[in-house]
Parts: sequence; C-alpha cells; structure tokens
Amino acid sequence: MNTIGTWAPLAIVAVFALVWFGYWKVKNGPRDRVLKKGRPGEATIVDKNELERSEQKTILIALVVDVRIPGQAEYRAPVRQWFPRYVTWLIKKGDVVPVRVDPNDPQVVFVDGDLALKRIQDQQAAEREEGERRQAALLRGGKAELV
Repeated sequence: MNTIGTWAPLAIVAVFALVWFGYWKVKNGPRDRVLKKGRPGEATIVDKNELERSEQKTILIALVVDVRIPGQAEYRAPVRQWFPRYVTWLIKKGDVVPVRVDPNDPQVVFVDGDLALKRIQDQQAAEREEGERRQAALLRGGKAELV
C-alpha cells in the first residue's frame, strides 16, 4: 500500500489551511482582541487615506485620530483597519467615532464599526421621527420650524 499517495493530498490541504489561518490571525488577530477587550473611547478623525481594496469588498484605510479615553489626556494615534466598502462613506475627516484601545499599548486603536453604525442608525431614526412630527404639525394647520 502506498501511504505517501494516501497522505499527500491531506498534507497539502493541512499546510494550506495552516498558512491561511496564520495569515488571517496576522490580519485580524489584534483587531478582534482589542474590539472585544479594549478600553472604550472616542476619536476625532484628523486624516484619512484609502490604501488598498480587496476582492472581498473591503478597503484598508489608514487614519490619524485624536483619541479620548475617560481618565486620560487626549492623544494622537494611527489606525490601520479593514472596513467593508459599504461603510467607508461613514468615515470622514472631522467625524467623531467610537474606538477601542489596547490597554497594553495605547497606540493600538481600532474603530468600533458596529457601534459607529448603530449610532448613525439611531441618529437617522431620530431625524425621521422629527420629520414626521414636523409634517404632522404642518398638516394639522400648525406651524413647524423648518430645520
């Protein structure tokens, strides 16, 4: 029985899987850890640079941000993070975004994309409700202040 012929395809798949897992951990490992266990704060985007587009519909963006964490002085830090293409319009100079900071290294900062998207959705819902109230007042013959 030829054992090399039996194990060779399995070994090739195993090596490929290990290489892919290693690449994924290097790309996403610190981000996942910091987003789960990092210190929450907020940051103002000072500069934005789109570096790379991937085939998976993500964009690597480099940011310079002014970070504010409760109990600490404000400081400037870099952010280098992959974002889905559909949220890149949410990231603009001057915007304040929620961040998570590595407790062991304050220069390791990631934008909390889920929280940022929730804040925007909440703001849009509040604007829709205000618009509905304003239009209802106008339809009742009252006056509404235009915003």
